[in-house]
Amino acid sequence: MEDMEAMHDNCVQEFCAAAETLLVSEQIHFPDEGRFREIAAYTENRWGLQHCVGAIDGSHIPIIAPQHYHTYYFNRKGWHSIILQGVVDGMVLFWNVFAGLPGSLHDARVLRMSTLWELASWGNLFPAHIRNICPVTAGYYILGDSAYALQSWLLKPFHDTG
Repeated sequence: MEDMEAMHDNCVQEFCAAAETLLVSEQIHFPDEGRFREIAAYTENRWGLQHCVGAIDGSHIPIIAPQHYHTYYFNRKGWHSIILQGVVDGMVLFWNVFAGLPGSLHDARVLRMSTLWELASWGNLFPAHIRNICPVTAGYYILGDSAYALQSWLLKPFHDTG
């Protein structure tokens, strides 16, 4: 049984490495300034959100519990997983993916461990493109759910205080 689990883990890791090497660089591209402008225009025309260039969320990918540190992979839903964090544009096309962290981690922590957070922290996530939206001057932003912390580049729902 242990040999079967080890073989499964090796297959999963080999598949993920191959997919990352062969598919991610071909299929998922970080937008340049022109592409961000196109994404924002599409999102505004289709969804009515001005200057929005994406939505972020995490998804749990089921795995067989590893022998070591299996509790790290046990998620809040009651099963073992790794987390895939994705950012999609208004057409639901991925432009950023970060995956592989243990399922026990919170979405906000996964974001803080990603290159997306690093780029945002250095001010290199979006090109400088400011727009007046009603009384507010805003740059490009992405939308997240209530799991994320409000940032100048990441909007989340208002907290419902009743």
